[in-house]
Amino acid sequence: MLCLTDEESLFLKNIKDIAKREIQPSMPTNEDLIVLPEKTLKIMRLIGLFGLLIPKQYKGIGSSYFLYYLVIKEISKICTSHALTLLSHTLCTYIINEFGNEDQKRKYLPLMASGDIIGCVCMTEPDAGSDLDAIKTRADQQNDCFILNGNKHFITNGSTASLFIVLAKTSQGNNFFDKSLFIIDNENKQGVNSGKRENKMGFKGADTSQIFFSNVKLPLTNLLGKLGQGSLLISQAMMCSRIATASIALGIAELAYTITTKYLKNKPVNNLKDISLFVLAEIATDLKCCELMIFHGAELQASEKQITKHAAMTKYFVTEKAFQIVSNLMDLIGEDAYISKNRIERCYRDVRLCKIIEGTNEIQKLIISNYL
Repeated sequence: MLCLTDEESLFLKNIKDIAKREIQPSMPTNEDLIVLPEKTLKIMRLIGLFGLLIPKQYKGIGSSYFLYYLVIKEISKICTSHALTLLSHTLCTYIINEFGNEDQKRKYLPLMASGDIIGCVCMTEPDAGSDLDAIKTRADQQNDCFILNGNKHFITNGSTASLFIVLAKTSQGNNFFDKSLFIIDNENKQGVNSGKRENKMGFKGADTSQIFFSNVKLPLTNLLGKLGQGSLLISQAMMCSRIATASIALGIAELAYTITTKYLKNKPVNNLKDISLFVLAEIATDLKCCELMIFHGAELQASEKQITKHAAMTKYFVTEKAFQIVSNLMDLIGEDAYISKNRIERCYRDVRLCKIIEGTNEIQKLIISNYL
């Protein structure tokens, strides 16, 4: 069974304390923003959050997946926008660490660990959604470079990132091996333009933008992995981000549960007390089941076992259950839960996105069905 080392336990405690002290006070302001304030991003840099899954040899924390998912969950209880910003950046670092060559790792990972470089992964397109086989962004090889054209949307960290990992078609046809991954950094950003930052229903402080690529010239060394491996590498990396998304959803649901139990304790005893207790008992059980699915995912990753099916199951089950939990908790509170900017009202808006990002839950069910 997984457990944290003493060092990891202390790290997690410090993260929780600092987040409550330094990030939580900015919550009311963040709700009205469409990008996080530099002050709190600086705090994330100082405490090492941007280097969680980066090995120590590249100046990162070198944390276990278990610790990473716990950190994501705890940060989401303070501010989901910070958690989503961290998830997108960490997915970027994961891809480079797992699939990049040594030169790419040495060039980018130390700067990403310190937060001097913020990363994002560009997959989704306006006419493709979760169907990555339908993307139209292309990278055509011309002598000693690739020329990239196309556009992406709903990209977390899209307008604030200084490093982009882009999925683009590199051959004709429509199959699993017609796409590749590329790195765009500050040395080759000519032709890269960010569109407007989206004003979303939830996760309002997380930067979500369109990105346009117009004749972006990329050296051959900016190819990640081998030509035609893009879909394969993305599908492997998404296993980590799907469990991280489930961790955000669980953090939101646990926060809503804490808010509700405190609210009900301050209310006079009424005839609905037993019903409320039964609902809370069911929810406590569901929360534990969600937690165990995430922990088992971390355990499988630690043992380097295949987690495609489990990651899809975890993302599907936990995000669906978390949405149901928050909705049921709002029913227990009643009208007060529906008031604008009430924290549980915000939980309801935030948790809804977890069912959509990193592959909709319909996509997760499709993945699971392939293993039946």
